[in-house]
Amino acid sequence: RKGERIKMKLVDTVDFTKKNPGHNFYSCSDKSKIEKINGKKYRKTLSLKEMRQLGLQIRDWFGCTLNMKNPQKDHIIEVVYADLDDTIVGINILEPVSQKGKDSKVALTRVATGIISGGVYKATNRLKKFKTVYIPTGNSPWCAITFINLYKNPIGIAKVNLYEVP
Repeated sequence: RKGERIKMKLVDTVDFTKKNPGHNFYSCSDKSKIEKINGKKYRKTLSLKEMRQLGLQIRDWFGCTLNMKNPQKDHIIEVVYADLDDTIVGINILEPVSQKGKDSKVALTRVATGIISGGVYKATNRLKKFKTVYIPTGNSPWCAITFINLYKNPIGIAKVNLYEVP
């Protein structure tokens, strides 16, 4: 109905401002840093130039797993990101191909989306929120989320919240 808000239940959260955010945190460069923007913390990737200086011809990224209570229900993923100048954040939500056997360690992208900040849109240099829908296709109790720097400047992510939609 018009004006009615969706009721969401928080089922998992990951704080990337912690040295070890848990949730099977992984990082491409293993050199992401905690930074501040207007007094608020976020985790920053390396820039494309910094990756090249390390001899890596890829873009920096990090990610983690999120735990679901009811994988049969629809979910909303909320990303708290740093609105920095001239950045493009690639966001991938993945789930396992299978719960058993060799494919249990293989994940497929189910949602690919992103955030563009700065450039023609003036960056606010504040933390902002981005939400996307995630509808699990299997019965896995977890999914993974990755954040990749798709442009030359570093990206910043502070937190991820996973909500269940009743």
